[in-house]
Amino acid sequence: MKTEMRSSQNEKRKIAQADRDKQRYEKRRAAGLCVYCGIRPSRLGLLRCEKCTEKDKKFRVVHNAKPEIKAQKKAANIIRVARSIDLGSGYSITQGQADHWLGAYRLTPADVLKLYLEQDKRCIYGGDKLDWPKFHIDHIHGYPGCKEDIRGRDYGCPSEAVRGLSCEEHNKLEGIVYKYPQVILGILAMHAEERGEEPPCFAA
Repeated sequence: MKTEMRSSQNEKRKIAQADRDKQRYEKRRAAGLCVYCGIRPSRLGLLRCEKCTEKDKKFRVVHNAKPEIKAQKKAANIIRVARSIDLGSGYSITQGQADHWLGAYRLTPADVLKLYLEQDKRCIYGGDKLDWPKFHIDHIHGYPGCKEDIRGRDYGCPSEAVRGLSCEEHNKLEGIVYKYPQVILGILAMHAEERGEEPPCFAA
């Protein structure tokens, strides 16, 4: 009985403290003061003063560098990216894959599913059957608006840059053709000559 009473009292104190914190926050914000220290004016368009902002940044650097905090964040992220998103009609996708599609090509899972069904679940190049979601999103390299990461891969591309969905084998082939067009033309010409055919001619 005593334990329940203490628990109830502690809960009431927490609620009362939260109400006081909220009132103090709103009062400082309305006065244009830093919501942290309540002494210095907040920076233009922000809620904290410059000193408290820098102090918070330093704290976060030290705090986030702790092994236990890193482990907690890693575990939470593993759970988040593995979370399944139901798209209906028997299709689903993990949160991690959905994040990748949105970040790299600005496509939602629904957009990709629509493209998948429009292509009759087949590779845009060879026509091979594609298993959901084991395919690659093929896009125009260097399309205006595309950014490049430290590994030289495009990301943040506009959805207009997307050609379609391809299998892994043909996606790799397309990447080689893009990177070494003259080498590919030379190989095609060599094979044509060996077969006694006219070498391929492509418009510049």
